[in-house]
Amino acid sequence: MSKLDNNISTQHEMLDNITHKDIKIITDLHPDYGELQSYTTLIPSELEAAQTEFPIFLRKNSHSKKFELIALFGMAESENLFLTKDGWQAHYVPLSIKRKPFLIGFQNQQGQQTPVVFIDMQSPRISQTEGESVFMPHGGQSGYLQEVSSILLALHEGHQQTDIFIEALEQLALIEPVNLSISLHNGQKISLGELYTINQDVLAALNAEQIGQLHSQGMLKDIYMIIASLGNLTRLIERKNSTL
Repeated sequence: MSKLDNNISTQHEMLDNITHKDIKIITDLHPDYGELQSYTTLIPSELEAAQTEFPIFLRKNSHSKKFELIALFGMAESENLFLTKDGWQAHYVPLSIKRKPFLIGFQNQQGQQTPVVFIDMQSPRISQTEGESVFMPHGGQSGYLQEVSSILLALHEGHQQTDIFIEALEQLALIEPVNLSISLHNGQKISLGELYTINQDVLAALNAEQIGQLHSQGMLKDIYMIIASLGNLTRLIERKNSTL
């Protein structure tokens, strides 16, 4: 068994319509159901929607050590300033949030890697009485599960697109580390490290051929959306100050 999500563990079960025929999933976004995390990963197709809401950075995955795209939600571990008891406080919900409590893995079947859906059985979203049904009474997939499956497939394909995008950025030396030093209204100072962004000086120095290649691959737009998203950092700080 191979897996896409590095967090697949023994508490995650391969989904089937016999073992899990009666379960339902609570889809409300609320602190009681998780998502209290300071960031989540994004795929390139999400950048246009995400850049209107969140500061977007790059960071190195702690398992693979490869760069990934993230939307920043908070300034401390387990802090999500976009999630309150009143629900999700942004118009866009990243796919890596919407897919929970499901994950995707791959089975080797006759020499081919076939996608398999897993479910986190420890998730507080799982219920026997409320929420969206996973399977129909006679075992077929519900419309909700079909939607989740399409999200998981989009994430799988999107991670491949991310790798291609990151490789192009690295080849052109467009990634630089950034250390954020933030002063809050109560005098508290916060430093955020291990974040990376686009080196705008290097970007400005690219020649016409390099710019044209990025544009033809749809990457130039993604680069500028990452840069534009940094304006949301001020709004994130305002959210933090409002909680003090």
